[in-house]
Amino acid sequence: KQNKCMLNTRRYIMKKGRSQNARILDHLLQGKSLTQLQATKLFNCTRLASRINDLKKEGWDIDCKMVKNYNTNTHFGSYSINK
Repeated sequence: KQNKCMLNTRRYIMKKGRSQNARILDHLLQGKSLTQLQATKLFNCTRLASRINDLKKEGWDIDCKMVKNYNTNTHFGSYSINK
């Protein structure tokens, strides 16, 4: 039931017509960080680094911290906005 609710919420957000950049910026401005996996799930965004680059070109100060996944011995970026 919860997954169905999340899908309906995601569809509602998509129908608002707001760009991925605007939705990502809103998320970051709320003080939340964002990873590629989260961006895919929340905003159906498969190219988060490109969206972050767009926002940086607009003048937003966005930081990327590399996080290590000890289970898979890999790293991934976690983006946040510098206030």
